[in-house]
Amino acid sequence: MSRRVLQGVLSSARLWGKGRQNAVGLVAVPSQRLTSSLTAPLSCTFITSHAWHNSHPTPAPSPTHHNAAGIRTADAGKEMLEITFADGNSSFFPYCWLRDNCQCPQCFDSDALCRKLTLEDWQHNDCPRSVQVEEGGRHVEVQWVSGHRSCYEAQWLQQHAFTPSARDSQRSFLAIKKELWSTEMELPRMDYNGVMHGDKELLDFLVTLEKKGVVVLTDAPREPEAVLTIINSIGYVKPTHYGTNYPIRSKASASSLAYTDQRLGMHNDLPYFQYVPGIIFLHCITQFEGKGGENDLADGFHVADYLKQFHPTEYRILTDTPVYFWDKGVAQVKQETTEYHKIVNIPIIV
Repeated sequence: MSRRVLQGVLSSARLWGKGRQNAVGLVAVPSQRLTSSLTAPLSCTFITSHAWHNSHPTPAPSPTHHNAAGIRTADAGKEMLEITFADGNSSFFPYCWLRDNCQCPQCFDSDALCRKLTLEDWQHNDCPRSVQVEEGGRHVEVQWVSGHRSCYEAQWLQQHAFTPSARDSQRSFLAIKKELWSTEMELPRMDYNGVMHGDKELLDFLVTLEKKGVVVLTDAPREPEAVLTIINSIGYVKPTHYGTNYPIRSKASASSLAYTDQRLGMHNDLPYFQYVPGIIFLHCITQFEGKGGENDLADGFHVADYLKQFHPTEYRILTDTPVYFWDKGVAQVKQETTEYHKIVNIPIIV
């Protein structure tokens, strides 16, 4: 999930506050789902984080996602191979796609799960000289006009079929389906210590975060290091020109409205970065007891889905028209130049 979804006006979720508070609230926010920001004078720790990423390509779904694999027939057409599987379903596979995804040791490294074949290594108009279903339907062998030989297993073909059911299965394997929400949503709350010390609780936290885009962890220790502890258990902190762990409180000559007692509208944090943090944590240490300090959340995916369905013209403008997101000020970390001017030119919905 590297794409940024809903930058700026239509944030993937926005958090804002109003009134006065001395706080540092803990809210976890995935980059494609939520953005967060705390408003009003705060005494808070603000941390951005990334989850660990596997350097290998994601493997295909396990066989349990499909019916029993097997090939009944393989018919070579002009530009595509039609495979009929044992369960009666069929799918067309373009020859250029099959050749580019040949799984033989010459073309694919099964240990690294990586294609070795480059665009310069094969003829893009290559087509089969012969096609044969082998071993009772366990795989199909293709002899190419170029002289190359490819063997495709039935299970692999079924997993990578272009049918709607196969594509839905692939999507469900690659990512948990988002649960869009509006005013009816009850904010998920979990115990900090339970998440820190229980594998099941940690899994529930991560899955809920992926589905809903926001989780509040309660009863966290009142030390700034507490938020770093939970981040280090699931990923690592992404440094920015604000630092990795910094308080948000009202101060004179503030470089951001977040450091004032002004109300902030809904927004995305750090949209001017090419690589936006995946999760944003706000750790509430002390909550102001007076009036104000409320935070509002919105599901930007829900907003975008609504726009796409009922206002397609406006949706197209917001996805096609680049605008400038920028931030200018004085850095608070020595790794940055003293003054910074971050800027990026992208559409509001990405």
